[in-house]
Amino acid sequence: MRMNADELQAELNKLWSRVNNDAVPDIKYPELPGGVDTGSPVRDASVEAMQLLRRQREAETAELRHLIALKENALRDMTDRLKSVQAELLRARQQQTQKDRQVLAEMLGVQGKLQGAQGLLKEQEDRFLKEERVLRDIAEKTRQQLAAETARWRELEHQWNQREQQYLLDVKEAQTLLKRAEDAAAKSEDRARRTSDELKNAKSAVEATLAELLAERNAREHSDQERDRALKKVAEVEEHFQELQKIWQEERKQWQELWDRERSGWDARQQELTTWEQKFRQEREAWHADLKAKEGAELKFAEQMAQNLRQSSEATHQLSGAITAMRQAASGAPEGRGLRRTIAAVLASALLAGVGLPAWQYVTRLRLVPLAGESVAAESPTGLAFDGTQLWVTEYSGRFLKLDPGHPSQQLSSWQVAASGPYHPGALTASADTLWTVDTAQARILRHATADPSVPRDSWSAPGTAPVAVAHDGTRLWTFDVVNRTLYRHEGDGPNAPTQGYPLDLDVVPTSMQWAGSELWMHDSKGHRLLRIKLLERSAAVTGQVKVSDAVISAVVRTSARGRLVWALLRDGRGGASIQRLELQGR
Repeated sequence: MRMNADELQAELNKLWSRVNNDAVPDIKYPELPGGVDTGSPVRDASVEAMQLLRRQREAETAELRHLIALKENALRDMTDRLKSVQAELLRARQQQTQKDRQVLAEMLGVQGKLQGAQGLLKEQEDRFLKEERVLRDIAEKTRQQLAAETARWRELEHQWNQREQQYLLDVKEAQTLLKRAEDAAAKSEDRARRTSDELKNAKSAVEATLAELLAERNAREHSDQERDRALKKVAEVEEHFQELQKIWQEERKQWQELWDRERSGWDARQQELTTWEQKFRQEREAWHADLKAKEGAELKFAEQMAQNLRQSSEATHQLSGAITAMRQAASGAPEGRGLRRTIAAVLASALLAGVGLPAWQYVTRLRLVPLAGESVAAESPTGLAFDGTQLWVTEYSGRFLKLDPGHPSQQLSSWQVAASGPYHPGALTASADTLWTVDTAQARILRHATADPSVPRDSWSAPGTAPVAVAHDGTRLWTFDVVNRTLYRHEGDGPNAPTQGYPLDLDVVPTSMQWAGSELWMHDSKGHRLLRIKLLERSAAVTGQVKVSDAVISAVVRTSARGRLVWALLRDGRGGASIQRLELQGR
C-alpha cells in the first residue's frame, strides 16, 4: 500500500523525533511537493537518503547508549574501586598507627635501655677513674718507698763498707799487736800477761766486729728480699692495672657496638617507614593521575560524539535544503531526472562520509585488550624478549631467565652472565639462536647464545653514549641512544661495523624495541605508551601510539596469523613482577 506525501512526511518526522530523543525538536524533514508522484526519482532519492540518515542515526544512537552504559559501568567500577581503596587506605592508616605505636614503644624501651646503659657506663667510668687514681697513688707511694729504701740501703751499704774497712784495719792492727806481744812474751812474763790480756781483748773486739759484720750482712740480705718483694708487688700492680684497662676497653667497645646496633636498627626502621610513605604517596598520585586521565578521555570522547552529532545534524539540514532547492529547480523539467538522481547520490555520499569518518576513526584506533597474566619469580627485571618459541627475561644483577610463553610463571632455565667488569643489562632482544643485550654499566652491546648465555660471544661499545634499547629485524641490529635521540642501524656485529642514524624528534625514554614485520614498536617508559615507528629516508616518524600502564617495564610485539600479540613485563607493586599477554587491535 502506497502512502501519500503528507502521511510519509508525518511518519518520517515521527521517526526522526524518536531517534533524536527530542534532542533536536526543531529539525523537520522538508515537505514533499504535492504534485510530484511518489514513484519519481526525486522521491526515491529523498526516501533513500532519509532511510540512510535514519539508519545512521539509529546506529549512532545505539552506539551512544552503549557508550553511556559503558561509562556508567566504568563509573560504578571506579566508585567501587575508590571505596575499596579508601577502605584499604583506612586499614593501612590503622596498621601504620599501630606500627607507629609499636615503634614508639620500642623507641621508649630502647631509650630506657640506652639511658640505663649510659648510667652503667658512667658508673663504670667513675669506678675506673677511682681505681685508676687509687692504683696510681699506690704505685707512686710504692715508687717513693722503693726510692727511699734504695737510698737507705745504699747509705747502709756505704756505712757497712766503711765499717768493714775499719774492722779490717783493726784486725790488722790487732794482729800486729798480737805479733808484737808474742815477740815480747819471751822477754817478760808480765809483759806476756799484759800481752795475753791485750790478746784476749783483741779477740773479743774481733769477735764483736765479726758479729756486727754478720748482722749487717743479714740485714742487707733482708733488705734485698724486701726490695725484690716490693718490685714484684709493683709489677703485679702494673699488670693488674693493664688488665683493668683492657677490660675497660672491651666493655667500652661492647657498649659502643650495642649503641651502633640499636641506632642502625632504628635508622633502618625509620628509612623503611619513609620508603613506605613515599611509595604509598607515589601510588596514590599515580592512581589520581590515572583517574584524571580516564575521566579526561571519557570527556573528550563525549565531546567528540557531541561534535559528530552536531556535524551530522548540520549536514542533514544542508542536505534537506539542497533537496528542496533541487526539487524547485527541476519541478518543470522532466529531462533533468538523471541529473537530480546523481546530485542526490553525491549529497548522500557526502553525508555518509561526514558522519562515518569519526566512527571509522573510533573503530580503527589502536587499543590493547588484556588476555591473561601470570606472576614471574624475577628480582629487579629489566628486559623482555621472544625468540620465536620461548620468552627471555633479564635481571639487573645479570641473570637470564627462560620462560614458557604460554605459562610465564614456569621457569625453564636460568643463567648468571660472567662478563668482564660491571654488567647490568638494560634491554634485551632475540633472533633465532642469538640474544643481544645493552649493558648500561659500560655503554656496550653483548651477544649471547640461547643455548648458554652465561658466557658472551662478543661485546663492543655502542655508537651512542647512553644506549637504552635494542632490536633485531632478522638481518640487522638496531639500538637507540637516549642522549642524542637517534635510532642506529648496525650493518654487522662488532666495533668496526658501520652504522646509520635515524633521528627521532621525540622526548622519549624507551626500554624495549621490537620489529613486527615492517613495523618497529617502541615502549616509551617516560610517556607510558607503545609507539609505532616508520623509517623515512634519513629520519624516523611515529605513525601510531597506544597508552600502556605506568607499571610496564618492557614490552614485546609479535605478529601472527591470529593478529598482533603483546607480552608486557610489569611491576606488581609488591617488589615482584608479572607478564601479561594482550591483543593489539586497530590499524
